[in-house]
Amino acid sequence: MPRIFILTSVLLTGAVQADLAPAPSDVSPHEASFQVLPSWVSELAGKSEFEQVALVNDELNQFSYIRDEQQWGQEDYWATPSEFFLNKGGDCEDFSLTKYLILRAAGVPADRLRLTYVRSLEMNEAHMVLSYLPADSSETYYLDNLRPELATASQRLDLVPFYSFSDDNLWLYDNNGWSQKFSANGRLNKWNDFQARLLSQ
Repeated sequence: MPRIFILTSVLLTGAVQADLAPAPSDVSPHEASFQVLPSWVSELAGKSEFEQVALVNDELNQFSYIRDEQQWGQEDYWATPSEFFLNKGGDCEDFSLTKYLILRAAGVPADRLRLTYVRSLEMNEAHMVLSYLPADSSETYYLDNLRPELATASQRLDLVPFYSFSDDNLWLYDNNGWSQKFSANGRLNKWNDFQARLLSQ
């Protein structure tokens, strides 16, 4: 079982729900993640998969966008969910990673979720979204912190994908569409480092 799924399952099933109250300074980041997990997470149980995706997207998109330079003093830092909730926001990677981890822990299979790097034609810069591929549809939905609503890839022509990853897999995009999946092992240093930090908390 992928280590990312083990950790997020513990995060959700072992957590006592709270309403984003500040965590005491004498607890570890791992313990803090339990205390700051928002109460709406408990509402995921019993919902359909699409309803879970929509709820996570709606709730997390209410948090603030904060650039890494402002929050962490560095150009590119991937915050863990506990850091995201404690700081009440983050940048596009932080939104996408937190959405991904919560949905994985809620039981959405890895093959239906992909962390996707795109080029935003409106902003003319790289951007990360979470892609959702429902089992009963050929459409891909984008969960984007810059747009409140779920939208299909065919509706988001302002976003041009170039690669995506999920747990241990990697896909590349070119003019012919998505490639067959590759192993992400040893290819995505930021993703590997992020998982290691999660497990060390």
